[in-house]
Amino acid sequence: MNVTHAQDFDWSAPVRRAVRSIVLFLVGSLTLTLAAHAQLGASLGYGLNVISQPNYSGPSNSFESTGGVNAGLFYNFPVGQIDIRPSMFFQKNDFSWELDGVEIFSPIEGDFRVAGFAFDLRYRFSADENSPYVLLGPEVNYVAANRAELRTVLDYEKGSTKYTRINIGAGYRVQFPSLGIALEPEVRYSHALAGFMEQDFIVHTIEYSGDAQRSMSNLIFRVGFTFLGFE
Repeated sequence: MNVTHAQDFDWSAPVRRAVRSIVLFLVGSLTLTLAAHAQLGASLGYGLNVISQPNYSGPSNSFESTGGVNAGLFYNFPVGQIDIRPSMFFQKNDFSWELDGVEIFSPIEGDFRVAGFAFDLRYRFSADENSPYVLLGPEVNYVAANRAELRTVLDYEKGSTKYTRINIGAGYRVQFPSLGIALEPEVRYSHALAGFMEQDFIVHTIEYSGDAQRSMSNLIFRVGFTFLGFE
């Protein structure tokens, strides 16, 4: 008769299963708790582009873009006075691009569109209905252009580009319970962590070489509308 001693039993598998079950339970409970208090919101504002200007091979080279309307949706997950706020937004921007040596085609004018996905951590200074707040978080952007000349130099495949920014901002939350909404006017600065155009490129058979990539930061003024009825 074979006797299995306790010290010979392999406890690692059941312990791993138990730990995994506990972690899944905690994550599921936290997700359900956050979802139960989630607030759907929309935002509308204006984004001002801040384009870096590296030196290309001619003194009159320039890439200008003033910015455009910024619109988006977000979900707000409150945890005490800290809010977790993932969001997505869209912004359309006109541009004017002047290049040495292509006088027939220059300036190249058109528009590009930016689709962004941000993940904000927001701290409200008060638990009251009305409170100022600050925010911080990363953002991933996808850019596409309607002009072939710009599409060929965007630093990504298929005539688009992907780059990251870091957001900092501040605003003020004002609730109107009788209307079922909260207004959140805010200003945010998104600092580019990477360039959105290639450093060396060819446009209309002319080669250009820059000291650095052009980057596109953003200053946004917007008003958010949180629908309290979705809590």
